[in-house]
Amino acid sequence: MTNYGKNSVINDIHEERLLYSPNTPTPTFINDKRDREIDKVLNSSFSSSSSSSRPKRIRKDPVEQKLRRVQPLETFQNGQYKLPVRVGIITVHSLGNVLPIATYHNDRYIWPPGFKISRTYLSMTNPTTNTTYTCSIEENGEQGPKFRVIAEDCPQNPIIANSATGVWTTIVKSANEIRNRGHSNSASGPDYYGFTHATIAKMIQDLHNADQCENYVWQKFDVMHKRTAAGVAAAAQKKITNLEIMGSANKKPSKQDIHAALSNGYDSSFNKQEKFYKKSTLHQIMNTPDELKSQQDMWSSSYNYV
Repeated sequence: MTNYGKNSVINDIHEERLLYSPNTPTPTFINDKRDREIDKVLNSSFSSSSSSSRPKRIRKDPVEQKLRRVQPLETFQNGQYKLPVRVGIITVHSLGNVLPIATYHNDRYIWPPGFKISRTYLSMTNPTTNTTYTCSIEENGEQGPKFRVIAEDCPQNPIIANSATGVWTTIVKSANEIRNRGHSNSASGPDYYGFTHATIAKMIQDLHNADQCENYVWQKFDVMHKRTAAGVAAAAQKKITNLEIMGSANKKPSKQDIHAALSNGYDSSFNKQEKFYKKSTLHQIMNTPDELKSQQDMWSSSYNYV
């Protein structure tokens, strides 16, 4: 029945109620029948209006956490990680201390005050260069942490916000504006801070009091094989080189870009020659067999370069 038809029936029922006043004698079976029809129509109309409105979101039961692969890292005898350590394109300087307060974590991330990392990104003051950004978390009472980012080429103007996304959105917007880019200024704070990286997530989860964070969903991790870790390290180093030369971790430099970078004084401990991308099954960024062997020896003895 359409809404128009239902409204017509309801109007007829109201008119009928006016015609049959309480003082008008009516057979009992007619009253009962009329009451049933009234209830039926009104219930049908109510159900229709409820179903047409936006249904409430039903919170599903927590999905079982998938096993996340992490890179092997060196630790001290007490189990604490040796810092600083390179994880992908991020360098972790400090993990901080976990505060088991609701405003310092959610179901996916923990934000420990004292946490500090550094990474390379486009400069907000010079449109032709990149700079190093130091990202940290500060304690700010019961209301939750403060996120602070300091650019190496502009340390007098720190960016501070109540969330990682808030602080990095400001940086991305400024970097795009100075380059006259029409790109979206949206940014994922957890990505830029490294919270989404499995290895960093495990390092934070291993901190004291992490198990006291009531809203945090405990994650499962597994340390990857040594050969896999070496491949991840090589891929990360390629991204760092791309970022330093091209300003983008996913943009491969041409020979002209490499020559220009070298002539401008670019110097990296892993990339000092022209052939950055010599094909290799394990390390595509090495230049000579001797250099490849030295890097393999390094990865075999220490994982602090991933």
